[in-house]
Amino acid sequence: MNRVSLSLSALLLVIACSAAPSRADEDVIRFVAEPVPPFTVGDDDKPAAGAMVEVMQSVCAKAKRICTFEIMPFRRSLAIASEGIQFDGIMPSMRIPEREQAFLISDPIVKTAYSFFVSAESTWQFHTQQDLNGMTLIAYGPSATSFAVQEAAQHTNAVMQIELSMPRALQKLAGGRYGASSAVVMNRDVGQFLIKDEKISGVKLAGDLKPIDYCFAMSRKSPHAGEMAALNDALHQLQKAGVVQSILDKYGLEDASK
Repeated sequence: MNRVSLSLSALLLVIACSAAPSRADEDVIRFVAEPVPPFTVGDDDKPAAGAMVEVMQSVCAKAKRICTFEIMPFRRSLAIASEGIQFDGIMPSMRIPEREQAFLISDPIVKTAYSFFVSAESTWQFHTQQDLNGMTLIAYGPSATSFAVQEAAQHTNAVMQIELSMPRALQKLAGGRYGASSAVVMNRDVGQFLIKDEKISGVKLAGDLKPIDYCFAMSRKSPHAGEMAALNDALHQLQKAGVVQSILDKYGLEDASK
């Protein structure tokens, strides 16, 4: 082998070694979360926090696994996590057919609901599907929330609008921007958190569209997909011991296993 071949071989070896992840990196389960307070909180400048992050930190410790958590906008986080390369899992997630095609979904962690918010002066309340007739329904989307609203509004004359910001939707509702016969549909606990955090006045709850559970999910393509059973088992143990509910109590949330 001549000198040029030796030099080229050495260069390729250096590149390969520097590109390969260390064993310590391979052992880390990386979760990415969209900012959905109080479940997941943070941004690019702050570490991930919130109720589900705290629960999952305890789950990973119980399962003797090393986990990291990063906050990222929904569309980007979902697309990246589904590939199972940069991230292994995502949260919060729901057990819906579209999500299960790409992810293994955990057992439920938090019990919550999709709910209607209306202006404080409104007398409208949701009881049945027919109550949606004549309403303008606003939802963040495209998302599981907007899909649920579309499904509920079938066979009614309700009009649906998509908003890209949940706080903005509540602010516009409070300001009467959508009209008298309007309601914003979003996660009940998220809505109540935003009303308090953003100091939004003039809106109130007007009933639940449907109960939902939040879970964590692991990409089927992730090399850690086989860890789902161990993490789920750790979750069950912590729920049975009351640890999960004690964490959720700080946020006014309810353990879905209860």
